[in-house]
Amino acid sequence: DAIVDIVGSVLGLRLLDIEEVYASSLPLGSGTVRAAHGALPVPAPATLELIAMAGAPVARERTGAPSGETLTPTGAAILTTLATFQRPQMTIESIGHGAGARETGDLPNVLRLWLGEKLEAAPSAGLILLETNIDDMSPELLGFAFERLFAQGAKDVWLTPIQMKKNRPAVMLSVLAGADLEASLVEIILRETTTLGVRVRPVERHESRRESFSFESSLGTVSVKVKRLSGSPPIFAPEYEECRRLAMERGIPLQEVYRLVMAEAPEQWRARHR
Repeated sequence: DAIVDIVGSVLGLRLLDIEEVYASSLPLGSGTVRAAHGALPVPAPATLELIAMAGAPVARERTGAPSGETLTPTGAAILTTLATFQRPQMTIESIGHGAGARETGDLPNVLRLWLGEKLEAAPSAGLILLETNIDDMSPELLGFAFERLFAQGAKDVWLTPIQMKKNRPAVMLSVLAGADLEASLVEIILRETTTLGVRVRPVERHESRRESFSFESSLGTVSVKVKRLSGSPPIFAPEYEECRRLAMERGIPLQEVYRLVMAEAPEQWRARHR
C-alpha cells in the first residue's frame, strides 16, 4: 500500500498542476505501534530517520492527545521529499479533507489540504544577513572566504567599499543566507577573515515565482532559468556557465550563444507546459 500511497499522491499533484507543496510541522504521536518486527516506539524508527534526514520541524505534543501513530513512514517520506515546511502568503481557492477510520478521541483524525495561489513577491521566511567590516586582508584571501561561504550554502556574498575610522579604506563583507546556516557561516567568517565579530540581523526578501529547465538547443544541452509574474510573459535567463561551455566547445562568441538560446528557449518552455 505504500507504493499506492506514493504514486497516488504524486499523480494527484500532477493532475492538479501543483507547482509547490508546503506543510506544517509534523505531528509525531506517542506510545507504540505494531509492525512485522513486533512493537515499535512511536514515531517508528523509519519515520524518525526521514524527519532527521530532512531537518523537518516537529509539532509540540498536544495536552491530552491520545497515544498512537500520527505520522507513518510513508507519510513522512512523501512530505519530507515534496514539501517545504513553512506557510507562504497565498490566496486559498479550494479546501480538501481526508478522514481516517481510527477513533482518536477529541483530536480529529483528519488531513486538510489547501489549494491556492502563492502571492507574488511574498517575503522569504527565515533569511539572515551577516555583515562585518574588514580593512586588513588581501583580495586573494577574501576570494577564498567567498568560495567557502558559497560552498556552505550562502545565497549571496558581496563586498561593499567603505571608509572606516582614521580614514582607512575598507570593505564590508555581506552574506545572505538561510537562518539555519547562521552558526556554520559565522564560523567560516571568523576562521577565514581577520574580523573579530559578525553582525547578524533577520531580513525579508521579496521573490518572484521561478523555475529552471534544460533542453537540447541547436548548440547542445543548456539550462535556463524562468522568472514568472502574474499577467506577464515569462522572462528567460540562460545559465552562464553552460553558455560559456558551449561557446568554448563551438568556438563561437559567448553573446552568439546567448542569442541562440534566448531565441529557442520560449518555444521549448511552452512545449513543456501544453
